Amino acid sequence: MSKKDNLISRLLNKPKDFTFDEMESLLSYFGYELKQGGTGSGVNL
Repeated sequence: MSKKDNLISRLLNKPKDFTFDEMESLLSYFGYELKQGGTGSGVNL
C-alpha cells in the first residue's frame, strides 16, 4: 500500500492519536496547502 492509502486506512479507523501532520500530509494528496504567515493564517485551496 502507498503512504496515501495507509493514511486513509488509518483515518477511517478513527484513531485518537491521528495527528495534524498526518492529516495535512493526507490532504496534500488532494491539493490542500496550509497558508501560514501574515494576518489571518488559514487554508488555501
